[in-house]
Amino acid sequence: MSGTSAARRIAKVTRWAQTQTDLSGVVLVGSYARGSAKASSDLDLILMVKDPALYLADPSWAGCFGRVKTQRVEDWGQVTSLRVGYARGVEVEFGLATGRWIDLPLDPGTRKVLEGGYQLLFDRDGTIQRKLDTLGILPHDACRQRSALGRGTQRPTPAQKRGKT
Repeated sequence: MSGTSAARRIAKVTRWAQTQTDLSGVVLVGSYARGSAKASSDLDLILMVKDPALYLADPSWAGCFGRVKTQRVEDWGQVTSLRVGYARGVEVEFGLATGRWIDLPLDPGTRKVLEGGYQLLFDRDGTIQRKLDTLGILPHDACRQRSALGRGTQRPTPAQKRGKT
């Protein structure tokens, strides 16, 4: 999936999520959250919902984001995923989780996913952000900013070394 196509799909899911009263947030994880996605990468989204079973019992909502060709359910412990194959080979993994997904003590699988990179796309009332803040795991953009700040003095460019700036 191209970056532009992924960005459009992410925006569409986020807008849709804001209309679902039982959906408290959307978290982008995986390669798209890290900025390392390839054309063959799937899109990984965690939908924070009150009752994941309702979304699994009637997965027709996945059709809001494109023509569905395949669907399968995957159990990951705290998250149950609906992996959806859309037309043109696009694949989206919708991880369905309750707020317990990010409760302390953090499940080792959840920690690995979040440490691998995440971006909070939608947070209805700020609860998800507060929970993420207590974990001490920074979102992907903040990780880059922190490491840039942590380096201290930037290395001089070749022109600066020659005194030409």
